[in-house]
Amino acid sequence: EMARLEVAVADQHVDGVTLVMSRGGTLRGRVVFEGGSPPDPSSYRLMSRPIDPLEGFEMGGGADAVKADGTFELTGLFGRRTLVVMGGVMGGGAPQAITIGSAAGWSVKEVLVGGRDVQDAGVDFAPGAVVNAQVVMARDFPEISGTVVTDRGAPVTDYSVLVFSEDREKWFLPSGRFLRTARSNQDGQFKASSLAAGRYLLVAAESFDPNTTGDPDELERLRALATEVTLGENEKKTVALTLVTP
Repeated sequence: EMARLEVAVADQHVDGVTLVMSRGGTLRGRVVFEGGSPPDPSSYRLMSRPIDPLEGFEMGGGADAVKADGTFELTGLFGRRTLVVMGGVMGGGAPQAITIGSAAGWSVKEVLVGGRDVQDAGVDFAPGAVVNAQVVMARDFPEISGTVVTDRGAPVTDYSVLVFSEDREKWFLPSGRFLRTARSNQDGQFKASSLAAGRYLLVAAESFDPNTTGDPDELERLRALATEVTLGENEKKTVALTLVTP
């Protein structure tokens, strides 16, 4: 059981605070795989995290193994939360936000609650509430790949590409589907996968300061240097970008 209460403290002592313990809410559901030969569901683990990163993981949301039939249950959940997917097939079982990266080619397509995709909006958990969900995994997603050249047309083999939605309201959504950084591979090509359909801005540079991708003002500044690409549902596009100095 846990208790949570927000208290504002100014220049006076706060007395008489009462915390009421609760078991929190429960998330039950099933992981399903759309298309292709699915992996073993029991190789996955699910946990939840608050929509607000300042709240941390402490208020419930411990990891739970997905059963062989794809069912799962998370208990002791408080507040508005989204999911994190983990699994041995993801390379050592490292945690991933629900749509970031892939598991042997599989990524999260939807988290359905009441027929609505809540992977970015999250779900509110009241004490004692039970929420039923379906996590849909898929292998076919929009992606952008390509190469980079200098302003004189010479191929570049060592670079990074920043891919971010044209809509700034989507940049920092929990799923991470609308903001990606892709590094060139050994062949001098890049690929940004598991994106959502929509309009994106692409900027190629030798490297990006990690603070850039988390700063909305920096992303706004990069608009002027970006190449726009529009992706339809499950569409794959190949582009040629010119290296810039951010």
